[in-house]
Amino acid sequence: MSYWRGLARAGMIGAVSIGAALLWTGALAQQGCCEGGLASGANWWTSGNFTSDQWPALTPAGAPPPPGKWPTKAPPLPDSAWWTHGAVEFGARDFINNPDPNGSLFGNTSTGGYVFLGQNSLAKYYEYSRIAPGAFGGGHVAAGSRDGTYGLDLWSNNIGYGDQSYLLNASKIGEHYLSLGWDQTPHLYSTSASTPYFMFGSNALALPAGLPSKTATDASIIVPFLHQTDVGIERDTAAAKYRWTPTDAWDVRVDYSHMDRTGSQVLGVTGFSPAVGGVFVSPTQVAAPVNDTTQNFGMNGEYAGIAPWGQRYTFKAAYAGSQYTDNISANIVQNPYCTGTTAASCAVPTLSPFAQISTPPSNQAHGFSGTFAADLPLRSRYVGTVNYTIMTQNAAFQPMTANPSAVASPFAGGALWNSTAALPATSLNGEINTVLTSNTLTSQITPDLKSKLTYRYYGFDNETPRIIFPSWVGYDQTGAFTNGTISSLSIGYARQNAGAALNWRPSEEWNWNAEYGYERYNYALADVDVTNENSGKLSADWKPVNWFTLRASGYYSDRTYLNYNYPLFVQSIQFPTVPGFAPTTFDGWFYSPAYRQFMFDSRHRTKAQLLFDLVAFRGVTVTPNVKYQDDNYDVDPSTQSGINRSRSVSWGIDMGFVPSRNLSFTVSYESEYYNQSLYNYTNVASNSASPGNCSPGANCLILTSDNQHVNTWTAVANIAAIPNKLDFDLRYAISDGVDAQRLFTASPDAGCTNCQGQFPNNTTLFERFDATAIYKFDPSFVRRMGLAGDLRAKLRYTWERNSVTNWQNDPLAPFTSTPGLADAIWLAYSNPNYNVQMIAASLIAFW
Repeated sequence: MSYWRGLARAGMIGAVSIGAALLWTGALAQQGCCEGGLASGANWWTSGNFTSDQWPALTPAGAPPPPGKWPTKAPPLPDSAWWTHGAVEFGARDFINNPDPNGSLFGNTSTGGYVFLGQNSLAKYYEYSRIAPGAFGGGHVAAGSRDGTYGLDLWSNNIGYGDQSYLLNASKIGEHYLSLGWDQTPHLYSTSASTPYFMFGSNALALPAGLPSKTATDASIIVPFLHQTDVGIERDTAAAKYRWTPTDAWDVRVDYSHMDRTGSQVLGVTGFSPAVGGVFVSPTQVAAPVNDTTQNFGMNGEYAGIAPWGQRYTFKAAYAGSQYTDNISANIVQNPYCTGTTAASCAVPTLSPFAQISTPPSNQAHGFSGTFAADLPLRSRYVGTVNYTIMTQNAAFQPMTANPSAVASPFAGGALWNSTAALPATSLNGEINTVLTSNTLTSQITPDLKSKLTYRYYGFDNETPRIIFPSWVGYDQTGAFTNGTISSLSIGYARQNAGAALNWRPSEEWNWNAEYGYERYNYALADVDVTNENSGKLSADWKPVNWFTLRASGYYSDRTYLNYNYPLFVQSIQFPTVPGFAPTTFDGWFYSPAYRQFMFDSRHRTKAQLLFDLVAFRGVTVTPNVKYQDDNYDVDPSTQSGINRSRSVSWGIDMGFVPSRNLSFTVSYESEYYNQSLYNYTNVASNSASPGNCSPGANCLILTSDNQHVNTWTAVANIAAIPNKLDFDLRYAISDGVDAQRLFTASPDAGCTNCQGQFPNNTTLFERFDATAIYKFDPSFVRRMGLAGDLRAKLRYTWERNSVTNWQNDPLAPFTSTPGLADAIWLAYSNPNYNVQMIAASLIAFW
């Protein structure tokens, strides 16, 4: 994640949601008049109150106020070579309810009535921010020389909290620009996860002493040993940018960012339990440690000059690099079926007391690009780009297995897993090279008609060597299916895009656009060899009068594949016959050649959009909108399976009412509907030539239907109770979502058992109410206090509630009585429900 995107997100969360933070100049300029913060303590000037008697109009970072922009009633500026201005906010906030009540974690476990399944949690509330009780503050200070040569800006957001951020801009206007920043971005998954595991060292997860060996039928023995653990990742990013413009013709920039991720995330492990039917199936979830570093760096130079034909041109050369380093090469997890750290302590002799699971490998990328843009004769302009990127990954392979061996474990006296010495390669030696060329030519054919021609080529050349693992690679620890062979796949493709567009403005009332596009993929080691897609789009803007605007667009595309042949293009490569080894006999690794992947399959896409902007009468604006998209894959249920159709429809209306300059209302409604249908089959051999290969007379076809519907209402009221003295901002939002999944078949029979049913609906209900009051102190009172500028007080109340029902997650406990999973250990970490009421009070001073 680049620092700038991270800072923007932290700014949105910190300044808009948390309110202790201040946005930088560019963000302020985009906030507009009345966009308020979303949480208790949000910065009051994000509600449109950042102007003051002493606050100049927004200017580029470090620049002095432009001439004539000072308010006429502003006092004379001091006789100094420098000007300064700023704003600070400090306050406190607290919950006024008990959003995370304490109580029994498990309730009456004998009846399965786990209290935590219905209790509230603050995990979702704190997912990306830290709107926490306590003192908060932030601010912005700017200074500059009166001659406009030097400038300095400093921003601080939500000081002291887990999503704090800081930004410093320093400049010598017209020559040197330096930006330094640091921010934190949290991503919290759970505050209610339960586990018997604890950290041992930096990457090992061990079980507590005294925990008896788990059996294949009961995991409830872990209850006395469970403890709560948070699951989440924190991103700390430091970044620097420097820009040098020695002359009007040259622009040189360099940038660097360093991001560290620390924390934990959910990791699933299989293979611990004794074999059931020859296969190890019992899952175990742990909160695995995360510790990695990403560095991004680059530089570019741009030159602007006059071409021999007398018109302007620019040339830009750039380099961009990225380095990802995982500081933990693998995680080690202790087996709950073993009471100790040796194989002798395991319930089954074939088990290992430990498992090792690799983490994402370290890798790097280096890219080089050049861009040329020039104004041409005949009122034309050309822009061309060439980019070449090299991506490599050559981290050593790590054993990922629970097989016992004599290799030493990190625990005293323990045995671990097999080594990688017998592998056909010690590392991937991965390398992917990409090349991009892009060309755009725009021409002003007539004063009313403009054209654009584009061509783009992107090559994804996968140079990673093929690695074949022969038959000794087993499917499980019992030795079953050990005759299989498998090979790595180095998938690649080339993508070409060509297009033409016309823009026609015959009058001030009309604006017409017509576009044609062509796209071709040439794949290597994918289910298809070639896909071709043709598309067309028409759009128009109509504004017959200044109080009415209509925008409409329609789009259609048709994608077809040349040859779809999974057995030939993929299966025969991925599962080869190796001389000297028995051929693959287990087809569980294959998928049916009747299955069609949606990214390769033929597709007919239709899109339409309609938007009105109507001033119904003075002070009232109505803006309805409609969007529609239909992706039809034309799957033939007699010979194929896969996604058949995907459709979405959304419509809404915004209404604004401004009866006076001291009162305004906004109400909006948005409805979103999404439907997807999927053909699938039961009792069909995975390597069969067609889905018709099911038992005679059996009805194998299953239709899966997924319907999602979301309704969102918002309402906003801005009231100047005492103009220029006391303002109120009231906001309410509610979003109601339902996800319904259904299975259908013509008639369940012996060939299609349990393949028709109604899954319970998944629902989400989110509500939020904000009430903010801002009082501006009398200027004479402020001056008597010895202060200059403005002083304002803000009081804010926020209520936010999230309620989710999910039949897959709601009943999940650290252990379960579900048949076949009674020996599984879960974190039971998903708890998105919360109900929070918060109040915040702060003082904001401008100078």
